[in-house]
Amino acid sequence: MKKSIIISALGLAVVAILIATPQAISADNNPQDVMSSRPGAIYGQVLDARGGKIMGAEVWLVAKDGTLVDRVTSSRSGGFKFTNIQAGAYTVYGNHRDMGTGKTDVTIRSGDEVQCEVILR
Repeated sequence: MKKSIIISALGLAVVAILIATPQAISADNNPQDVMSSRPGAIYGQVLDARGGKIMGAEVWLVAKDGTLVDRVTSSRSGGFKFTNIQAGAYTVYGNHRDMGTGKTDVTIRSGDEVQCEVILR
């Protein structure tokens, strides 16, 4: 009898730990989910269909829920950079009044710097 009470008490303790910390023991747990998220960056170039660099394009970073995160203008070399970006999925849109529009989907993890190209058509 005493042995079964000890085993039952131990079982209850294990269940209490499992309920209290489900994320810490999840089978598909990502260590980055447990730690606080570090901001990263998304950078790249705006190009035409032939690979030419487009200066002066408007570039928007939009979260998957449709929220505008940031916007910049591409540099002389067609470059752009968004900094202090939280982990998640985004779409980078580009537009130039003479060269057309384009977009690319980007996923960033905590602390990463992700490179992409936006091709205008």
